[in-house]
Amino acid sequence: MRIGLTKAAIWRNSNEQQRSWFSVSFNRSYKTGTEWKSTANFGLGDLLELAKLADMAHTWILENQREDSMANLAETETQSELNPSPIPAQSQPASPPIARSTPMKPVPNGRR
Repeated sequence: MRIGLTKAAIWRNSNEQQRSWFSVSFNRSYKTGTEWKSTANFGLGDLLELAKLADMAHTWILENQREDSMANLAETETQSELNPSPIPAQSQPASPPIARSTPMKPVPNGRR
């Protein structure tokens, strides 16, 4: 992703258990003479672009993690249909509802 001279690169990583996660690196391009260079340092004028890129990267990762989870779930279901487990899954008791210690106060609507 890119805004102006500021860029975000999103990297997919995985381990031996086929679990994946994402990481993000940010850099800014600048020109010295005729040569383009890159840095991971940002000044005051770069921070808004950096913040927007971080937000965009966050959204992209959430969407793609959801897609990965759905694909992994479908794959797991397909594998379990092909190789049913001989041991039935144990059911977990439902967790109790969260109780509030104090009632919630109404929020004023701005009219008096």
